[in-house]
Amino acid sequence: MRQGFQLNLQQRLFLSVGGLTTLIFIFVIVYVASVTTKNEKEHAYSQAQDLAAGFANKAQASLEGGMDAARTLAQSLEAFENIPTEARRPVIMAMLKKLIESNPNFLCIWTTWEPDALDGMDKDFINKMGSNEAGRFVITYFRDNGNIESS
Repeated sequence: MRQGFQLNLQQRLFLSVGGLTTLIFIFVIVYVASVTTKNEKEHAYSQAQDLAAGFANKAQASLEGGMDAARTLAQSLEAFENIPTEARRPVIMAMLKKLIESNPNFLCIWTTWEPDALDGMDKDFINKMGSNEAGRFVITYFRDNGNIESS
């Protein structure tokens, strides 16, 4: 036997206990790290879902406000026949302008009518405000540098 590699009982016991303790310590560190990583991933996923749900609710509320205004306008325009023929275009233009003025989040609002469907007077409105080159009622209000413009 070699005399340089002989360990006494105390040294062998120290190496055995020390090695075992080191292995247990490494196992505990790996276990704690994996559990912590798993928990942090779950927490991050949960936070991401909560954040996404919050943004979705805000977007839905914003879009719903616009859709409510569009539905109300559509229902109002369905009754256009109750407006005197010669007043239809100015009344509808005033409604649209008031709607965009009252809703600062709206960038643009418009209505487009089939030829002669609104008042049968398209020929009298060729190239006039709120009408196109055929006289068809086609009005758009939009925001431009804080001002409301029409085309």
